[in-house]
Amino acid sequence: LEFRRVLFRSDKHSIHYLYIFQNGIWNVVDTVYGGENTHYVDMNNQADSAILEYRICAIDTCRNASPLGDVHHTLLPTATPYKCDSMVVLSWNAYDNMPNGLTSYYIFAAENNGTYFFVDSVNKNTTSYTHQKVNTQSIYTYYIVAHNGNDNISASSAKVQVEFNRTISHGNLLLRYVSVINNKDVEIAVFIEDSIIFNNIHLYRGPNKNSPFDKLATKTKSGNTNYIFTDTNIQVAQESYYYYAVLTDECDEIFANSDTVNNIVLQENTSSFADKVDLQWTQYEGFMYGIDNYTLWRADQTQNKQIISVNPPSVLTYEDDIWNLSSTGAKFYYQIEAQESSSNPFGFQDKSYSNTIEISKETEIFIPNSFHPNGSILENQIFKPIFSYLNTQNYQFLIYNRWGEIMFSTTDIHQGWDGTSKGKTAQDGVYVYIITYQNNEEKIVQKRGHVTLIK
Repeated sequence: LEFRRVLFRSDKHSIHYLYIFQNGIWNVVDTVYGGENTHYVDMNNQADSAILEYRICAIDTCRNASPLGDVHHTLLPTATPYKCDSMVVLSWNAYDNMPNGLTSYYIFAAENNGTYFFVDSVNKNTTSYTHQKVNTQSIYTYYIVAHNGNDNISASSAKVQVEFNRTISHGNLLLRYVSVINNKDVEIAVFIEDSIIFNNIHLYRGPNKNSPFDKLATKTKSGNTNYIFTDTNIQVAQESYYYYAVLTDECDEIFANSDTVNNIVLQENTSSFADKVDLQWTQYEGFMYGIDNYTLWRADQTQNKQIISVNPPSVLTYEDDIWNLSSTGAKFYYQIEAQESSSNPFGFQDKSYSNTIEISKETEIFIPNSFHPNGSILENQIFKPIFSYLNTQNYQFLIYNRWGEIMFSTTDIHQGWDGTSKGKTAQDGVYVYIITYQNNEEKIVQKRGHVTLIK
């Protein structure tokens, strides 16, 4: 604490009493001898933890005391760092009783214990200041100067120091795969090494690589290395969606970006012929270390699912000949699987699945008008309609005699009537059949007719 102003004129033999306000009373701090001594340092009280108030009086050689001078107090600043905004908010108490009036406050700062520099000044009625665009990796020390610019009188505050303690995050993330699930949603898997310090993962989606992306979802660090997102209510059979993920630090600032990856869209070429299915699919732009192959799966209405083709990454089409499968049903289901290469350094060998498409073929039916159970021609011993691409759902085959009694009934498209009923051979003659099935437009079709049983 310094007093540099002569507050009471006295001769060189006078005495100054310096008072401090403590515990509700004014106490003498010290005695300063000699009227020419106008400087004093208080070494017993700490001005960096409390606002200290002082007054002074002078005693002349005749022991006459001057009135107590004006109350002067120290400036005590506070500094609040906002590391995510890269700023420090300073505030201090107003300085009262500045001789001839206060004009302004000056703000000074030092970075990392370096040389102090002038930051800015504010008017006398302002007791706060925001220091912006600071380096959050540095330590800043501040002090405030109350100033009377006309007489060059000033009062300096205590110093206050701030440290941001901001964690700088580094590292990468891997968008492992983008895959269609349940034929209506997209699953996105992100891998992050457990050594990486981060706060959030933000997932973004866009219609293509060059368009603006929208934030789709956010996950907070949970201690896992794999994070799964699900994108719902989208058109996986018509649209290819592009995704990328970012990592953000404690201030939600991005420090790592993944690659951009899309889902596979599988579609049928409308020029497919009756016994062929012409397929095409979009390229999978994922798997950082490459695609090994595209595997094409097919299933029919008998629930028989199998691989029908394994294609190199450059092949995005396939023509499937299904003429020999016409008896398995009218519906066929296809799905593409992209297989990651084995060179992934993290040990992953992921797969990305496309949407599943359903191909319906037009039903064709041939119904014989007679059969001979005891004949020598094997194919003519059983009465059964011959179908191509029959939808196995809602199928029923009934045989009636002339009295309206049911002789035979089945829902199995491969089963026919052998000319018996309840274990006994039926009489030769004319019988009525009713065949009910669902066509490829999912409408119920019923065919009625007569068949002759020949013995």
